[in-house]
Amino acid sequence: DLSARSIQQAITRAEEAGLTIDFRRADMRIPLTDKIFDGVLNLFTAFGYFESMEDNQIAIDSMISPLKAGGFFVQDFLNADKVISDLVPQDYREIGNAHVSQKRWIENNRIRKEIVFSYGDQSHTFNESVALLRQEDFEEMYKKAGLEITHIVGSYLGEPLTPASNRMILFSKKLA
Repeated sequence: DLSARSIQQAITRAEEAGLTIDFRRADMRIPLTDKIFDGVLNLFTAFGYFESMEDNQIAIDSMISPLKAGGFFVQDFLNADKVISDLVPQDYREIGNAHVSQKRWIENNRIRKEIVFSYGDQSHTFNESVALLRQEDFEEMYKKAGLEITHIVGSYLGEPLTPASNRMILFSKKLA
């Protein structure tokens, strides 16, 4: 993860559960290890944050670099069609004494979000942006990376991918 705060929270929770896990703060475009693995997972739309397709390709190449030939890669990503059709431009909620306001919009084939947390007279603004990548975008990146897609589903239950699916989960194998 790139977030030091998220890593620290994960370490704390792992320790509370009696687990020893190697968490690392890193840029996904830079390979982390020279070890070889049977599989690599990229889950919960932890991808698509880069502004250029070139950087997205570098990230795919880096993620699969430790895969052995024939190894599997599973990537879980949002379904762009569903995100666009269900876009809620703005919402507001209260959590205790805190207020959370979110604005969402589509710009340059990206879903953009501004989140404002307010508590008393203090507020913090965070911005997120994720590319609205579609199956054909992944097919092109995977081909360049030496991956072959074996199947694609639209949910964690394995349902077919349709425009109404919440997810796009791609299963592939490394060719060489």
